[in-house]
Parts: sequence; C-alpha cells; structure tokens
Amino acid sequence: MRSTPAISLPLEGSVANQVAPFFDTGRVFSRGATFPIDKLHNVIGVGFRGIAQPCAVGYVDIGYGSEGAAVFTGID
Repeated sequence: MRSTPAISLPLEGSVANQVAPFFDTGRVFSRGATFPIDKLHNVIGVGFRGIAQPCAVGYVDIGYGSEGAAVFTGID
C-alpha cells in the first residue's frame, strides 16, 4: 500500500519536477504459508521526480523505517 500526494513544481523547459511525500507498508517473506499482513514494516519518506514529456520519469526516493534509511533511484 502506498500513498503519494504529489506537489508539482513547474520550472522552465520541458521537464516538470514533483515532490511526493509517501508512506509505504509491506512485508517480504520466504514461504507462502506465512501470513502476509503479520509483522508489517512501515516506511515514511519523500520522492523527487523529474518528468520529461511524453514518457520519461527519473526519480529519487528517500525513505526511513525501522531498519534505517534507504535511497532508491531510477528512470521509468
């Protein structure tokens, strides 16, 4: 489950920028018999997006949870 209300920051040029705060919860488990919503892990953070129209998005997500901070980047 992920909640991401995005805030657009219009800048000049063909790239739109967004700041998207998020809350994420989930669990990774190795056996199918494990109850999927038992002992969920919660993460809160902020994502930064650069959107080049019509179809390229670069992102940096910075989150913090019970296991510390993590950063994810990519281009979709």
